[in-house]
Amino acid sequence: DSLIYKYSRKSEVEFTIIGTITQIGNSRANLDDVHGEGNAFKSANRNILNILAKLEDSFTSRLENECIIDPIAIYREL
Repeated sequence: DSLIYKYSRKSEVEFTIIGTITQIGNSRANLDDVHGEGNAFKSANRNILNILAKLEDSFTSRLENECIIDPIAIYREL
């Protein structure tokens, strides 16, 4: 968020980001098939989280050419 706030969506300066790509494209992990051990509360909680994730995806899903980076460092030449 701080990078977008400082440099906007379209940067006017060239910078380098070192980080880990955490999400890419519009593919999503399918958590419907995950059946972990646990009680009914854990199962209900997992179902609610899956429903909320699908709801969020309908409004803010990524495009095929977008990726999410968890930045470690960012720098630019002076």
